[in-house]
Amino acid sequence: MLSLRDHLTKEDAITVASIERGVPILVPARDLVERFHRMVRDRDPDVLPAWITHAAGSVLASFGKGIATDRAVVAAALTQPWSNGQTEGQITKLKLCADKCMAAASSIFSVPASPRHRDAQNCTEIESEPPLLAV
Repeated sequence: MLSLRDHLTKEDAITVASIERGVPILVPARDLVERFHRMVRDRDPDVLPAWITHAAGSVLASFGKGIATDRAVVAAALTQPWSNGQTEGQITKLKLCADKCMAAASSIFSVPASPRHRDAQNCTEIESEPPLLAV
């Protein structure tokens, strides 16, 4: 129901229309969600105050109140460049280490490794990274 109207299949469009006929209060809520998505996609903080005002009188009032409470943070998120690439890289590295440990443990204890862990046996340590110490 939250997909853009232009991207719905005919069957989904019929289902959404049926739901909106049965629960008309969802129509303005859907429009608010679409406006919020557009605001985030377009990174447009200028429409935030109007969006908060419209959300206050809808079924999204609680969500709108949270956005209003954190207005400065939301506005900064809409205007400031950001990336979680460094975080994702660290998570990937930790998963690789965990896979290597599981692969080693499965060979020591003669337990068959899952396909995911079996692939980890072929991985090598990155020389520039310090080795992880067992705790």
